[in-house]
Amino acid sequence: TQIEEVTHNLDRRLSIHDFRMVEGPTHTNLIFDVVLPHGYQMSEEQIISYIKEKVSEYNKNYYCVIHIDRAYVK
Repeated sequence: TQIEEVTHNLDRRLSIHDFRMVEGPTHTNLIFDVVLPHGYQMSEEQIISYIKEKVSEYNKNYYCVIHIDRAYVK
């Protein structure tokens, strides 16, 4: 829910899927895909950076592993 909130605060058109958490001894990996709508202008690097920054505000031990998907249908 927190990851969805972060992405929706950036842009309501963004969605996530295939979310999973992998806990380790020093940190927890949050692994998920972010789907960008057709023609989305913000760069992948900007989106990933924004999400990682906001998630770290929730918990410094969370590390995001994000894959970007693009929706090719309008």
